[in-house]
Amino acid sequence: RTNSDSSTMASAQGTTVTPAGDVYSIAVIGDDLAEGLWYGMQETFLSDARVQVLPKPIMLNGLMRPDHDEKVIALEEDLKRDPPAVAALMLGAWDRVSLRTSSGKRYPVGTPEWRAEYSQRADRLLKMLKRLNIAVYLVGLPNMRKFDANDDVQMMNEVLRERAYLN
Repeated sequence: RTNSDSSTMASAQGTTVTPAGDVYSIAVIGDDLAEGLWYGMQETFLSDARVQVLPKPIMLNGLMRPDHDEKVIALEEDLKRDPPAVAALMLGAWDRVSLRTSSGKRYPVGTPEWRAEYSQRADRLLKMLKRLNIAVYLVGLPNMRKFDANDDVQMMNEVLRERAYLN
């Protein structure tokens, strides 16, 4: 990023004042659906020299996967090398799985125990991005055709929105 005079950049919600000459790099982070977000952002910002979308999305296959801790550690190491100014997060496509504790007990999606763990994992990811001074834009999952899947997705969007706000 470089600083100089202010200019105006159009955004989806109006205009944003940004220093002229600044270039903002954006990393799209998420699962399979985030790849579609990445394509859309590539196309949207193709002609805007002030925004550079990283050349490929950073895959994070969900917060509820067993290897989540290792994935977040690896993500942090990657982002430390060349941190983007902005992370566009789209998570949850692979998170409709029950929580299995180390004792073997299972908690279905949406139960208080599941939500508490999902919140904790989201907090860890968001706090890591904050530590690296990366601005976060959360993009919710779209509506799903199946009623039960849509209820789960909207619940996950709600939890992630809350955690993003609190972090």
